[in-house]
Amino acid sequence: MRYIHTLEEKKFKEEKEKENELLRKFGVDEKIIQELYDYDREMFNKNRSFSQHEVYIETLPLNTNHRLPLIVYDVPSIDTIDDVRNELCVIYPIQVVTGIDLESLEIILLRINGYTYKQISKKIGLSLGQVKLRIKKIREILKNC
Repeated sequence: MRYIHTLEEKKFKEEKEKENELLRKFGVDEKIIQELYDYDREMFNKNRSFSQHEVYIETLPLNTNHRLPLIVYDVPSIDTIDDVRNELCVIYPIQVVTGIDLESLEIILLRINGYTYKQISKKIGLSLGQVKLRIKKIREILKNC
């Protein structure tokens, strides 16, 4: 089971915003709304009191100039192309992920495992430019979904 703090935090905030709007609509006092929020926040944090590890996944940036920091719990090993595909499906729509070809998924797998672009190009048999272009295209695909 994988837990990504950033995504769970976003879900929590969205749910609380909806709940708070509904409570305001029914005339609940702001003090009570704040007390409920504080209690729910405490429970959210308590349920997620695992050891945290900050992981940088260079192949999944929001911005091509920065890495995407994720706080991850129960970090699974990513050893196969299927593992890469499954992990991408956690964050991105399945239709988008299934549209990525196997060679590109292999490039992602090698990049996650610490290979440089040059090492990937030698291992797969593509030019350095082709590897960079593949990664750029993957980033664009994931960024636009």
